[in-house]
Amino acid sequence: MKLIIVFLLFFFSSILFSQGNDHSIPSKKFKYTVWGGINFETISEIGGTFNFGINLEVLKNTDIRLLFGYSRIYEEFNYNVKTNSTGTIDNQIIYLATSYDVFKKGYDVFPISFGIQYSIINQAFFPFLSIDVSYNVISTDIIKSNISTWSHNTFNDIPDEFKMVNTQDKPKNSFGVAVGLGTGYEILDRIDLIFNYCYKTDSEVNNTHGISIGLLF
Repeated sequence: MKLIIVFLLFFFSSILFSQGNDHSIPSKKFKYTVWGGINFETISEIGGTFNFGINLEVLKNTDIRLLFGYSRIYEEFNYNVKTNSTGTIDNQIIYLATSYDVFKKGYDVFPISFGIQYSIINQAFFPFLSIDVSYNVISTDIIKSNISTWSHNTFNDIPDEFKMVNTQDKPKNSFGVAVGLGTGYEILDRIDLIFNYCYKTDSEVNNTHGISIGLLF
């Protein structure tokens, strides 16, 4: 909550500053953005993010945009898994009972997003708002600890609590909505430095805050 309040103060301060700035940015139909930063649900689990976007101006101060990106997201868990598998020793099949704790999952997320960006004042120093919807392709890592394995000669020798094969929840795709606010500043002709905060909700993985810095050109 404190982080959101800080960004809101910075955002509205930039609005007041831009209202007194008379240096307008030349209109350009297509613009491109690249930015990177961090994402997190809690401060203890910080991941990274990178995005590339194409903006098309459709109305004054209003762009539609197409984004391609990558994010590494972490989610905390705390549960124990008991499962079984088979292996071989000297060409003999053995039956393995395995126990481990899951304390974290890591998601490699590849989103394709479509959205709208509205610049409050289209000048050298300009705040903006954005909303994007995304389709995400996901690869999931199960991060384990306290792994223990016992071998048995037959399946019936395995304790009953290990006989059920455990299937971990590994989402492969999802849908998301991200709402952002930020500000940009013209550092060179037609090149802007941008700072952005966003909050993303997701249908399958944890919701995250994101802080990023990049370029609009």
